[in-house]
Amino acid sequence: MSQDLTIGQLGRQCHLSRATLLYYDRLGLLHPRNRSGGNYRLYGPDDVARLQRLCFYRAMGIPLRDIARLLDCTVDAGPAAAILQRRLESLEREIASRQEQQRQIVRLLEQLAVHKVPSRRGPKAPRPGTASPTLISQENAMVNKQRWIEIMQAAGFTEQAMQQWHRSFETMEPEAHQEFLESLGIPTAEITRIREASRA
Repeated sequence: MSQDLTIGQLGRQCHLSRATLLYYDRLGLLHPRNRSGGNYRLYGPDDVARLQRLCFYRAMGIPLRDIARLLDCTVDAGPAAAILQRRLESLEREIASRQEQQRQIVRLLEQLAVHKVPSRRGPKAPRPGTASPTLISQENAMVNKQRWIEIMQAAGFTEQAMQQWHRSFETMEPEAHQEFLESLGIPTAEITRIREASRA
């Protein structure tokens, strides 16, 4: 019994909230093997090992419904291999999509004929395979919000694709995204909304 952990201790050990552990319990992914005299959940070494496997699969982006099957695959490796293969194919599609989004961002930035924002630390060397980090200065902005939307639409971007573009920009270069939105003359409150939506 001395090896058993309470739900709070287990959460701290695995960096998960109590609510998350209770959610896994409701889904049937992780049940405590023991109960204390006060009916509190107690988790033993096997439960900890199971949760660690669950977290490992989650870190790979595998859906919880598939994780349930992976956790219970003890003899037949066929279902587990099929699940992992599906995730691998999904990752390959996601990587290809991100790479295409990156190429689109570079092309659009190159079309803008933008001015570099002066840096006190001098010019920053671009990463291999990427365009120089150039932005429109607020006082010399050549493109406003409406013109930017027109450029995006002319490039074939739908509303959904533009939202995805913002999400990619926010993920890869959050500070540059902020400066870029400011350069379009967008009000601060609207910039905040755009960036919060991009992170959602």
